Amino acid sequence: MKLSSCCNAEVREADHVCTKCLKPCDVYDSQLDKPEWLTKEVAEGLFRIGGHLRLYALNFYLRSELYILPTSYQQAFDMGYLFAIEVESEHRRYTSLRKLEILRDIYRQGWKPDWDDTIEDSDRFKYAIFYKSNEIKIDATYHNNHFLVFNSFEIANKFYDNFRILIEEAKTLLGGE
Repeated sequence: MKLSSCCNAEVREADHVCTKCLKPCDVYDSQLDKPEWLTKEVAEGLFRIGGHLRLYALNFYLRSELYILPTSYQQAFDMGYLFAIEVESEHRRYTSLRKLEILRDIYRQGWKPDWDDTIEDSDRFKYAIFYKSNEIKIDATYHNNHFLVFNSFEIANKFYDNFRILIEEAKTLLGGE
């Protein structure tokens, strides 16, 4: 007898619809003998891989038995969910950017750039650290708004030297001119 993975009820063979909740569902065969090697842990792994392996695991276990929600970020990563890998990289970049923002404000010592200033006067230049053409640059600017900008080249250079690793991690978020 074919049983639904959602309600453990009979399934209409033609369209794999559960006769209890009337929703399409995965089907497992209650008549098949489960192989000894197919422990719940192995079935969970097959279920996460997906495709035919998921369907095979569902022949012996209910979907609710195999679908495990992670209880922590690290567990999601350890369980092999693809989104955890993508989020890890993004999370690191944005965390680095936030750290750079805090450190930038410390290095500025209260100075704030005036972006309305358009006079090309060397006293009014700001010194920006930005990412452009696949490299991190430090350059003078007087009107281009940048995230990492300082009132002197010396401070910008010192900031870059001290926090090069964080800047490398967040470089694609820094933008360029």
